[in-house]
Amino acid sequence: MLVEHVFVTTLEEDAALGWAAEFLRTLGFKFDPAPAHSLLARKGRAHANTRKIALLPQQAVVSFDRGRVSVAAHISPRGGKGHGVHAELMTALAQGLEAVLVHRLPLDQARARWDTILLTRGTLWASADYLGIGCLVVLAAAIVIGIALAVVLH
Repeated sequence: MLVEHVFVTTLEEDAALGWAAEFLRTLGFKFDPAPAHSLLARKGRAHANTRKIALLPQQAVVSFDRGRVSVAAHISPRGGKGHGVHAELMTALAQGLEAVLVHRLPLDQARARWDTILLTRGTLWASADYLGIGCLVVLAAAIVIGIALAVVLH
């Protein structure tokens, strides 16, 4: 799931990329070497094998060109199936960067939507997960009934 966002800031390049890096750092991103005038940040596990959205592989690229800031935010959904929450989270990242670099909001206010999404929808369950849990509940109930019948009949 890829979200691209472009906006204009009046900050100088060093200040803009510095604030962008600080914002991404507060979200838990780590930085990789990037081309000049850019940031490349990653977070999450190497593989998308978790239900927890915060642990999915995520990448953000921030580029600066004479006041124009381009953001590309990517998340690798579990099973390759993107849900609305993935797009919401990456959009919250891009809009949070805009809030910091254009509107000069404090970092905690700029990341509020990101935090809300993770708090309310931080874990996704697939129908196969529900089926597995249902089978375990039925098995446990059958064992309890079997033990109860064995006690009553003896």
